[in-house]
Amino acid sequence: SDDLCQELVDGGLTETLLMCVLDVAHPVRQAAALAELHRLQLFSPKANKITKAVLHQQKLLQALTLDQFMSSTTPEDLKLARCRLRNLQQMGDSRVSATEHELQQQMMSQEVDNTVGGSQVSSKV
Repeated sequence: SDDLCQELVDGGLTETLLMCVLDVAHPVRQAAALAELHRLQLFSPKANKITKAVLHQQKLLQALTLDQFMSSTTPEDLKLARCRLRNLQQMGDSRVSATEHELQQQMMSQEVDNTVGGSQVSSKV
């Protein structure tokens, strides 16, 4: 039912499936999670939005099988996707990535430095 699907997505099913998809140490679980993630995205726009935010690349989003997924990605892509998943934060109805959060902090630090007259804090983005 739609209510059950929404309850599961709100409870973190999408994020759990994404964790399994990004865990290359367990390929059988990874393949099963990928199939379930695709099904879940068909029923839930919220799950689709979360998945797009984490996987980010069209080639990963379109991969239907584990072979397609693994041949379309690099270890760096997986690392970045894991980072995005880890750093997703709920803020009302929207989600903010770690990069966006870091940019917000840098802007605040610069504003404080400019106001106080201290030295600029430099940080890589």
